[in-house]
Amino acid sequence: MMADRSLEEKIAKAVDNAVPDIISNILSQCDNEKGKVICMEERKNRAGLFKFGAAAAAVLIMFGIFGFSSSIKMNSTVFLDVNPSIELVISGNDRIKSARALNNDAKLILEGMNLKNTDLEVGVNAIIGSMLKNGYISDLNNSILVSVENKNEAKNEELQQKITKQINDVLGIANVNGAVLSQSVNIKKPEADVLCENYGISKGKAELILAIREKDPQLLEKDLAGLTINELNLLMDSKKLEVENVVSKGEPSYKRYIDPDEAKRIALKNIGVSPDDVIRMNVSLDSENNELVYEVEVYLEGRKYDVDINAVDKRVMSQEVEITESTAFDVPNKKILTAEEAKLKVLKEFKVSPDKAGYVSVEADVDDGRYVYEVKFVYGDYKYSMTIDGYTGEVLKREAKENKLEFIDSGKPFVGKVEVEDAISSILESLGISRNDAGYIDIEIDKEDGRLVYEADFKLGNKEFSFTVDADTGKILDKKIKDKINSSDISLDFKISMDEARKIAVKTIGLIDSDAKKIRISKDVEDGRACYKTEAIIDGKEYSLKIDASTGNILENKVEQYVKNHHFDYDYDYDYDYDHDYDDDYNDDDDDNDDDNDVDDDD
Repeated sequence: MMADRSLEEKIAKAVDNAVPDIISNILSQCDNEKGKVICMEERKNRAGLFKFGAAAAAVLIMFGIFGFSSSIKMNSTVFLDVNPSIELVISGNDRIKSARALNNDAKLILEGMNLKNTDLEVGVNAIIGSMLKNGYISDLNNSILVSVENKNEAKNEELQQKITKQINDVLGIANVNGAVLSQSVNIKKPEADVLCENYGISKGKAELILAIREKDPQLLEKDLAGLTINELNLLMDSKKLEVENVVSKGEPSYKRYIDPDEAKRIALKNIGVSPDDVIRMNVSLDSENNELVYEVEVYLEGRKYDVDINAVDKRVMSQEVEITESTAFDVPNKKILTAEEAKLKVLKEFKVSPDKAGYVSVEADVDDGRYVYEVKFVYGDYKYSMTIDGYTGEVLKREAKENKLEFIDSGKPFVGKVEVEDAISSILESLGISRNDAGYIDIEIDKEDGRLVYEADFKLGNKEFSFTVDADTGKILDKKIKDKINSSDISLDFKISMDEARKIAVKTIGLIDSDAKKIRISKDVEDGRACYKTEAIIDGKEYSLKIDASTGNILENKVEQYVKNHHFDYDYDYDYDYDHDYDDDYNDDDDDNDDDNDVDDDD
């Protein structure tokens, strides 16, 4: 035991760089001659939005600050998530038995901190203080998720309430208006285990994501897993999602993000129209590729634009335009653009010099009934794609995003043992062609039959090549070569009408004429041939047909069992350019617990 004066002298020395008002407040909570200091190793001061000294957590006294106890001796598991994710195992008398960092950010938070046998609320004090000091919690990012697992409901609720109160007390001292989400979790929930394994996140965050998707299935797990808790909280707030089993206290911070009105102004400027031309506009906050984006819908006469805008840096991530079916297949009485003209127009739109663009892919196609060119290229650290009208050059779709592999929250890139360059070399060697001959190559990383594979697509001459390569061994698993469709080969000759095509579908499926309205039908082009696509869901089965628009012949006929909630497989895209450097270095830290934070199971 030590006297107050001796204790305060050691505290003052340890927290020389800490904010005085906060330390004075913490000191005032210390009871006479109680507890011990949480030991922290010395390390260099790191910059943070909040200059909380590295030893600030060391002032928190184990038994003197908070004295709550429980007669229930069942262990609990507590997850604290911001972006750092930390797992605490708590004994029945609310002492920390072990503390584990679940991602690299959390390793920084727990660095040099020995929490074993520490009172829970004192440990929470130390952890939140470290997050403040390192800038993970601030006025710009103020949300924390508290998740508790304990079979005793009363104990579970007690821990949620007390931890939430303690967090708010610490944030109040730091003048941060916090937003705390709390929930009870089921450690043995299989769906959550899958998310934890795939994305390296905590059970608490996994269960929150599952609860959000219950309310809005359009939000994909792969887009949510990389978001911070504040960003998940913003999505719930903006979409008015009442998520069950989640108690929310405080408002998430919008300070980092542009407001919806600014998103509208950016969308109109990008499209090139004035507000007077607009019939209707919708704007909503959404998630895409682990970023918050505003999805802006702009309705004009005969057209609808969809513009995605990064909610932080205002960058236009993509833009698409839909046209009405009445004009979709009208062909202007003018000459189609050449591939070179399409290429130069796109490069000019993106303000990239032709000699700086590297490999450029230019492909003719039909989209929404129009002749179009799709142009792709890599420039600097970004990959660009644009779809333009093949006759007028009107921009129908544009996208620019970082040219890199998607990374999982665990800190490891989602790649195999064979690097991208080696997979490319293996493919080209099998064909006997050079890298320069192949030009622009699309690379995807996917899972197939439980193994990682690279899927590469490129075009050379009048051929299209598709390869699948084992990402761990480099073995070519599959290759497909087919004739490339040129713009001169594309036919828009719809000799039979849409009503005639619908009747053919009714007869093929085996319906009666009165059921024709159940069939959805649209015009399309398949392998350069005009066709009708029809879909119908009848008696639990999904019927999909493709009908030749010239002859009425059935090109494709599929019948599948209809499943309302489809399972999504996640693809991670990387567009490979010969001149673009690819760096897959990462910190492969060992996931074993820090011995200093592990204790035996006795109380």
